[in-house]
Amino acid sequence: MEQQFGPVTASHIARRAEELRIIYVGMSMAVVALSLPSIPLLRAVNEACGNRGVPVDQPFSITEGVGDDGETFSSREILIQCANLSGDSRVEDLLHVAMMQGGIRVAALVESGNFRDRENPLLEFTRHFRNACAHNGNWHFRGGEPRARAELRGKMLDPSLHGQRAVWAWVTPLLYMQWLADIRDHFAEVGRARGEEPQPVAQNPPRLV
Repeated sequence: MEQQFGPVTASHIARRAEELRIIYVGMSMAVVALSLPSIPLLRAVNEACGNRGVPVDQPFSITEGVGDDGETFSSREILIQCANLSGDSRVEDLLHVAMMQGGIRVAALVESGNFRDRENPLLEFTRHFRNACAHNGNWHFRGGEPRARAELRGKMLDPSLHGQRAVWAWVTPLLYMQWLADIRDHFAEVGRARGEEPQPVAQNPPRLV
């Protein structure tokens, strides 16, 4: 669960929803870059390492902290292998996972901030979408669920959907983005009603040197 100092506020959830929208679009573009045989991401890796000239192979390490050798890979070889993966693999293992992570993240914030409301169809949808994300992306209704109205953009959830694909099927990429926008707008309004200061998305990301 996301760590933050103090209680989860409505304004915080609104900001995170907008950030998740930005992340999803960015990852969608990254998938395109991963598919190109010219491996354009090698230049990005070089720039991150301080080399803004002709791209060269860079070692890329996965470690658990300072002093841990971990595993080191050839950036060039990994990016070439990514370009040779099937399109389904790139999409499913990146964009599907991004959607499921977003569903789990938002629902966890709603729970942490005690904003759960069975009378709100959007929040009930969010709860069930989170459960679907935790069940390999499939709708999971047991014990008479959905017990309250769960709706997104005029689409209602009902028990007949149990076991059917939610991620990428019922919840398309566009509907996922619209859900995040609705969450953002809902909690921005709640935050205003509570007198909370808005939390804008970072305007000045760190510079790569």
